[in-house]
Amino acid sequence: MSEDGGHRVVAFAGSLRRGSFNSALIRAARDLAPEGMSVDLIEIGGLPFYNADLEAEGDPAAVAAFKSSVEQILGHIRARVLPPPEVLVARAHERFDRDLRLTDHGSQRVLVDLLQRFSRWIEREQAADRAVSGMDSR
Repeated sequence: MSEDGGHRVVAFAGSLRRGSFNSALIRAARDLAPEGMSVDLIEIGGLPFYNADLEAEGDPAAVAAFKSSVEQILGHIRARVLPPPEVLVARAHERFDRDLRLTDHGSQRVLVDLLQRFSRWIEREQAADRAVSGMDSR
């Protein structure tokens, strides 16, 4: 949960190319997110390959920033991931415009549905945590 009480979602795309449809889909999710949800794109292009020797000397700045960005998600052992289905955009080159904006209304609808489902799922998980915490304090 973000500082303002909303749902903060962080995402990164495995594709680093300038015209990445995966990155464009994350930007579309940011634009289409339901009220109270923010979607942040984490850039991973500056991350080095894993090197235990570098880690032992202290994380490079890009690695420290990445770890900080995903800390509220994986910071505890009970981190959860939204169950399937995911959003898959077939023929992405036909669904985005030249500026990599998602223009296909069907794909937008699927993305909005996923984001709303994600928001409801977060609420259920938080309610379950509150219920368990309440039982633990008795």
